[in-house]
Amino acid sequence: MSVEEQNLAVVKRFYELFAAGNVDECTKLFSDDFILHEPDGLPYGGKYRGKRGVLDIANRFLSTWATHSVEVVQLATGGDHVMSRAQLSGSHAKTGRSWSMPIIEDFRMNNGVIVEMTIFYFDACRVSWAADYTPQYGT
Repeated sequence: MSVEEQNLAVVKRFYELFAAGNVDECTKLFSDDFILHEPDGLPYGGKYRGKRGVLDIANRFLSTWATHSVEVVQLATGGDHVMSRAQLSGSHAKTGRSWSMPIIEDFRMNNGVIVEMTIFYFDACRVSWAADYTPQYGT
Protein backbone atom coordinates (compact mmCIF):
# COMPACT_ATOMS: atom_id res chain seq x y z
CA MET A 1 0.00 0.00 0.00
CA SER A 2 1.41 3.41 -0.98
CA VAL A 3 1.68 6.31 1.47
CA GLU A 4 -1.20 8.07 -0.31
CA GLU A 5 -3.38 4.95 0.02
CA GLN A 6 -2.49 4.72 3.72
CA ASN A 7 -3.37 8.40 4.20
CA LEU A 8 -6.69 7.87 2.45
CA ALA A 9 -7.46 4.89 4.71
CA VAL A 10 -6.79 7.01 7.83
CA VAL A 11 -9.17 9.76 6.66
CA LYS A 12 -11.88 7.21 5.79
CA ARG A 13 -11.45 5.71 9.27
CA PHE A 14 -11.82 9.20 10.80
CA TYR A 15 -15.16 9.70 9.05
CA GLU A 16 -16.36 6.24 10.12
CA LEU A 17 -15.45 6.81 13.77
CA PHE A 18 -16.90 10.33 13.88
CA ALA A 19 -20.16 9.19 12.29
CA ALA A 20 -20.40 6.45 14.92
CA GLY A 21 -19.83 9.01 17.69
CA ASN A 22 -16.56 7.39 18.75
CA VAL A 23 -14.58 10.58 19.33
CA ASP A 24 -12.17 8.99 21.83
CA GLU A 25 -11.10 6.44 19.23
CA CYS A 26 -10.73 9.28 16.68
CA THR A 27 -8.00 10.88 18.78
CA LYS A 28 -5.71 7.95 17.94
CA LEU A 29 -5.68 9.12 14.32
CA PHE A 30 -4.20 12.53 15.22
CA SER A 31 -0.65 13.54 16.13
CA ASP A 32 0.14 14.95 19.56
CA ASP A 33 0.87 18.35 17.98
CA PHE A 34 -2.21 18.30 15.71
CA ILE A 35 -3.82 21.64 14.79
CA LEU A 36 -7.33 22.23 13.45
CA HIS A 37 -8.39 25.48 11.79
CA GLU A 38 -12.14 26.22 11.98
CA PRO A 39 -13.38 29.51 10.45
CA ASP A 40 -13.39 32.28 13.07
CA GLY A 41 -16.96 33.30 12.20
CA LEU A 42 -18.43 30.05 13.53
CA PRO A 43 -19.77 29.54 17.07
CA TYR A 44 -16.90 27.08 17.58
CA GLY A 45 -14.39 28.86 15.34
CA GLY A 46 -10.69 29.07 16.08
CA LYS A 47 -7.65 26.86 16.35
CA TYR A 48 -7.65 23.61 18.29
CA ARG A 49 -4.39 21.92 19.23
CA GLY A 50 -3.40 18.40 20.14
CA LYS A 51 -5.54 15.42 21.02
CA ARG A 52 -7.25 17.53 23.70
CA GLY A 53 -8.19 19.94 20.90
CA VAL A 54 -9.83 17.09 18.96
CA LEU A 55 -12.03 16.35 21.98
CA ASP A 56 -12.74 20.07 22.57
CA ILE A 57 -13.91 20.76 19.01
CA ALA A 58 -15.94 17.55 18.90
CA ASN A 59 -17.72 18.51 22.13
CA ARG A 60 -18.36 22.08 20.94
CA PHE A 61 -19.59 20.92 17.54
CA LEU A 62 -21.82 18.18 18.92
CA SER A 63 -23.31 20.40 21.63
CA THR A 64 -24.08 23.15 19.07
CA TRP A 65 -26.02 20.94 16.67
CA ALA A 66 -29.01 18.82 17.69
CA THR A 67 -28.57 16.88 14.48
CA HIS A 68 -25.75 16.73 11.99
CA SER A 69 -24.58 14.63 9.08
CA VAL A 70 -21.54 14.47 6.86
CA GLU A 71 -21.83 12.86 3.46
CA VAL A 72 -18.41 12.46 1.87
CA VAL A 73 -18.78 13.06 -1.84
CA GLN A 74 -15.18 12.70 -2.95
CA LEU A 75 -11.72 12.07 -1.51
CA ALA A 76 -8.52 12.96 -3.34
CA THR A 77 -4.89 12.49 -2.35
CA GLY A 78 -1.73 14.27 -3.35
CA GLY A 79 1.57 14.21 -1.52
CA ASP A 80 0.93 14.55 2.21
CA HIS A 81 -2.63 15.86 1.79
CA VAL A 82 -6.04 14.25 1.57
CA MET A 83 -8.83 16.53 0.41
CA SER A 84 -12.44 15.75 1.20
CA ARG A 85 -15.43 17.25 -0.57
CA ALA A 86 -18.49 16.66 1.57
CA GLN A 87 -22.06 17.80 2.25
CA LEU A 88 -22.42 18.93 5.86
CA SER A 89 -25.87 19.46 7.37
CA GLY A 90 -27.16 20.28 10.79
CA SER A 91 -29.93 21.76 12.90
CA HIS A 92 -29.23 23.92 15.92
CA ALA A 93 -29.98 22.58 19.39
CA LYS A 94 -31.75 25.77 20.58
CA THR A 95 -33.02 27.65 17.51
CA GLY A 96 -34.04 24.60 15.49
CA ARG A 97 -32.73 26.32 12.36
CA SER A 98 -31.18 23.96 9.86
CA TRP A 99 -28.63 24.25 7.10
CA SER A 100 -26.84 22.14 4.54
CA MET A 101 -23.84 23.03 2.41
CA PRO A 102 -20.73 21.77 0.71
CA ILE A 103 -17.46 21.87 2.63
CA ILE A 104 -13.87 21.07 1.82
CA GLU A 105 -11.66 19.51 4.48
CA ASP A 106 -7.90 19.52 3.93
CA PHE A 107 -6.10 16.85 5.97
CA ARG A 108 -2.30 17.12 6.17
CA MET A 109 -0.73 13.80 7.05
CA ASN A 110 2.62 12.68 8.43
CA ASN A 111 3.72 9.14 9.30
CA GLY A 112 0.19 7.75 9.11
CA VAL A 113 -1.52 10.32 11.36
CA ILE A 114 -3.39 13.57 10.80
CA VAL A 115 -1.20 16.54 11.76
CA GLU A 116 -3.31 19.42 10.49
CA MET A 117 -6.84 19.96 9.29
CA THR A 118 -8.34 23.07 7.68
CA ILE A 119 -12.08 23.26 7.03
CA PHE A 120 -13.61 25.47 4.35
CA TYR A 121 -17.37 26.10 4.56
CA PHE A 122 -19.25 27.24 1.47
CA ASP A 123 -21.28 29.68 3.61
CA ALA A 124 -20.02 30.03 7.19
CA CYS A 125 -22.46 32.94 7.70
CA ARG A 126 -25.41 30.59 7.24
CA VAL A 127 -24.02 28.27 9.91
CA SER A 128 -23.69 31.20 12.33
CA TRP A 129 -27.23 32.34 11.43
CA ALA A 130 -28.60 28.90 12.26
CA ALA A 131 -26.92 29.10 15.68
CA ASP A 132 -28.10 32.72 16.21
CA TYR A 133 -24.42 33.56 16.63
CA THR A 134 -22.87 36.94 15.86
CA PRO A 135 -19.13 36.66 15.32
CA GLN A 136 -16.93 38.99 17.35
CA TYR A 137 -13.94 40.08 15.34
CA GLY A 138 -11.00 42.12 16.63
CA THR A 139 -11.14 45.89 16.52
